[in-house]
Amino acid sequence: MKDLIYSILNDESQPPEERAFALNRLQMMRYHEDQHEDALRDALRVVELCPNDDSYAYNLSMIYEAMDNFSEAAKYCDRFLALNKKPKKHHIEHVVGVYRKAGNLNALEALQQKYGALEASDG
Repeated sequence: MKDLIYSILNDESQPPEERAFALNRLQMMRYHEDQHEDALRDALRVVELCPNDDSYAYNLSMIYEAMDNFSEAAKYCDRFLALNKKPKKHHIEHVVGVYRKAGNLNALEALQQKYGALEASDG
């Protein structure tokens, strides 16, 4: 699988969206293998290739949260919410958890006003 991903990444004729998709798969594997530094490097490149994709911003927020960098996680939660006008409940729960860990009370209040009662997820 990784060989296929690398072949797509190294093929400059592939559009940025295809290279971002492939690299995101690699990032996800690394994230789930607790290789957070490598996953972070990949995810930052993915967002560089596709800056307007909300799911890639969301993934970055998850990586930063796993690394206990809550201020950066909150920054990418903000970006995710700016790109996704109708986030699903589990996305909002993740964002609430990050904002609480980051101590971002203003953002929590804004979410409360926009989405009503909020619960933080366990993870």
